[in-house]
Amino acid sequence: APIWQQLYKDGAYKDFDWTVKVDADAVFFPSILRMHLGVLRVQQGTQVYIKNINFRFQFLGALEVMTKEALDKYSKDGMPATKKLLRAHPKAGEDFLFRASLDAIGIASAEDFELLRDASCGELCPGSDGPCNNGQIAAFHPYPDVDAWNT
Repeated sequence: APIWQQLYKDGAYKDFDWTVKVDADAVFFPSILRMHLGVLRVQQGTQVYIKNINFRFQFLGALEVMTKEALDKYSKDGMPATKKLLRAHPKAGEDFLFRASLDAIGIASAEDFELLRDASCGELCPGSDGPCNNGQIAAFHPYPDVDAWNT
């Protein structure tokens, strides 16, 4: 949540239709994400986040994508929802809590399960173990160093 707090304070996200948070150990291809967002055809001005992987609760934090309207709503109403969810699910991970908070405050979702490949889901997500050369995937995670990108 601290990175989101900095974004609200700075306010620069309001100059763009979409806000994207990418983990530092992810390999990210912005042009591929742009292609995916164009295909989704999310109506401008709506509060939407993207469910990014077909695993567990369909949202992993290595790549978080939402409209500026969704981020505005989360900046106002998200923390109380997160605190309430944390009391109910004290062992829940950050990814689950963030997605559940977005849902709890009424932010809509769109699905694009070709955005992210994440090794944390292992064999349940084919292609998650690299290499990072699939031209249809916007982000691969985790790849902590350049040598790991190609293995």
